[in-house]
Amino acid sequence: MYLGALIPEGTHDIVLRYATPGIRAGAILTIMGLIYTIFLCILYKKYCTK
Repeated sequence: MYLGALIPEGTHDIVLRYATPGIRAGAILTIMGLIYTIFLCILYKKYCTK
């Protein structure tokens, strides 16, 4: 939450980068869940609505 650094006097370019942990795993699980849901809907339509 708080960030500090000791920097000597003068002109500096400071770049702060943040990467959300777990974003790739969350995206993969979301895609897998959508594929599974579509698969279940197809099976339901094929076998349960006659």
